Amino acid sequence: MPGLVMFRRRWSVGSDDFVYPNLLEIILRLAWLIAISVVFYINHDNFTCQDANLLKIYHIGLLVIQILNILVATTIMIVSMKGTIAVSEPRSKMALLLYIKLGVLVPECVWVILGTYWAYGYTYACPEILVWMVKGAVICSWIVGFIVLVVIFIIFDPMGEYHQKNRLAKRTPEGALEYQSDAAKKAWERRIKVICCCVANNQENRDAFIEISKLVADFFVDVDLVPTDIAAGLILVKKQQARSASQLISVVIDSPSSSNLQPQNTSRRIQPPKPWMTIRLMRHYMTFAAASYGWPYYVYNNLGTGLCRILKRSRCCSCIRKEDHIVSDNACSCNTAGILMQTGLDRKDLIYVSYHNKVAEIPFFVAVDRKENKVVIAIRGTMSLEDALTDLSAVGVNIDVEGVTDCYVHCGMLKCAMYIESQLKELQLIEKGFEALPEATGLVITGHSLGAGAAAILAMKLRHDYPDLICYAFSPPGGLLSPNASQHAQDYICSVILGKDVIPRLGMPTMNKLKCQILKALAECRRPKYKILAGGCFRVFCDCLMKDQLHSNHSSKSCDVESTGLLIEKFKESLKTAFVNTNNMVHDEEWPMHPPGQILHIIEEEEESGCCGKPTFSAVWAHPDDFNEIIISHKMVFDHMPEDVLESLTHLEKSNFIPIAQLVPDNGDSSTA
Repeated sequence: MPGLVMFRRRWSVGSDDFVYPNLLEIILRLAWLIAISVVFYINHDNFTCQDANLLKIYHIGLLVIQILNILVATTIMIVSMKGTIAVSEPRSKMALLLYIKLGVLVPECVWVILGTYWAYGYTYACPEILVWMVKGAVICSWIVGFIVLVVIFIIFDPMGEYHQKNRLAKRTPEGALEYQSDAAKKAWERRIKVICCCVANNQENRDAFIEISKLVADFFVDVDLVPTDIAAGLILVKKQQARSASQLISVVIDSPSSSNLQPQNTSRRIQPPKPWMTIRLMRHYMTFAAASYGWPYYVYNNLGTGLCRILKRSRCCSCIRKEDHIVSDNACSCNTAGILMQTGLDRKDLIYVSYHNKVAEIPFFVAVDRKENKVVIAIRGTMSLEDALTDLSAVGVNIDVEGVTDCYVHCGMLKCAMYIESQLKELQLIEKGFEALPEATGLVITGHSLGAGAAAILAMKLRHDYPDLICYAFSPPGGLLSPNASQHAQDYICSVILGKDVIPRLGMPTMNKLKCQILKALAECRRPKYKILAGGCFRVFCDCLMKDQLHSNHSSKSCDVESTGLLIEKFKESLKTAFVNTNNMVHDEEWPMHPPGQILHIIEEEEESGCCGKPTFSAVWAHPDDFNEIIISHKMVFDHMPEDVLESLTHLEKSNFIPIAQLVPDNGDSSTA
């Protein structure tokens, strides 16, 4: 940090990012140099054939170029190891060294072209080993050249020609930000269009591209960080979070039996869980939520025999024998077969199955659950680029819910809920479900991830017509409901969150807080980046063996600029801007949003059992504020996977676990519930 400036533009690489690339280059070039030298020495007397002088000149030139490259790469590596992430003055000559490196690469390119012509444009009477050695060197040179071009493409910054000062925000007296750079938004829009090139180019999708590009550009506009800075910052923040993991406030269930056990001034209170909020029912309806992912999920969890089982239950040529209640499934109805295999339902229990998928239009199915006498609506989570665009349409929009003020919800998931609601009413699917199961006692809506968010909003919209409905939201997005809406949903929505899952913690406030933590951690760190990244990689491969090696002076959760004595001057503006964004929610999309309803937090108990140890789980009823910070961990993604959520619920059910309220000491006090 900051991004390296060359050719009067900024690049997405820092002056301290050349340690490991140059170390790898040195090793490869040394091996190459040794191999060429040995072959050249052994066959020195064979360079007497016709035109052999060309091969000999190429060998000698190649040896000289390799030596020069090794010397330059060693110098760059040594200079890149100096200083820290924030203190870049010891690396001030890096740009000059890279210009020298380019100066060496130019004759190497010329030499490779000449070698290609000499090796493949002439017929030699020399020993085959000499000719093939040159041809091999030429091929390796072209491969290296291709890799260099790929690296240049990766580190190229489309906004690099704009000076960083022109991309920083202007702060108004109210603390709002007016962003100057339209180039950043256009560049991110181009990137998203390239990534989503397979998505239909209609007006709705173009609007989504523009909305997402603005969101991403505005988030990064006030910082000058390269990707490796962010990676190092995440490692440092993870260490800070591990040190302060016990500094949480307590939660108790608001019941008469708990009033005598918990001091009134040291706790947050949540409603007692409803009778239907049991581990058994959560695990049962998690199978429906997981089944909505169709045959890919089933095959993934049954790699040996899954495909054969799916084909056995599928109906090939279903496009000819079309079933009206199955929409947009594949030719063999494999997704429908996956639902049946995972839920244990009969085909007659499926009222409607739709795998139609567009932006804000996600797959779902309606079925009757004869085991629990319920009509079930299960909504699929993110599984396509269209779904990802829906996830990223994270602006908070207001909806009308009787008795609730400031009821804001996730825009993209609201559109999904409205789409499913229209299908349910147009096709009278709920009514058909109750007709198929007259003894049904209620309606259950469930989903995982994106499906959980859509299920929660759909439950809010349908509750007026079905006051007894309940909703199980597994791993729901964090930026889903405003606090008032989340509290209102506690009577009929139960969220289940596993461990350190990042998705229920995602939102603009938490992202800004994480950005602030990263900037602060980088400013305070006194270790070079290459050591931080090395320690972080070791932790990823074997987290249980990692020792306390990151000696950075992290202090508190707060990002208060005035209390930070180690801040480098160049960090102050970015840190202050991030701090303002964290504490002043000036945009609609930055409305403080929560997961929906009552929240069951499943916790992995025995992480210390080792990298290969089998975890055990416990669970507590948590408060939405317990998820207002992103926890950096190698499990932050894996804990979101539906198979892991189902496994943890199965473990809790087998152990007959009964969740209690979360108990965490506050200000030195502790309590029980």
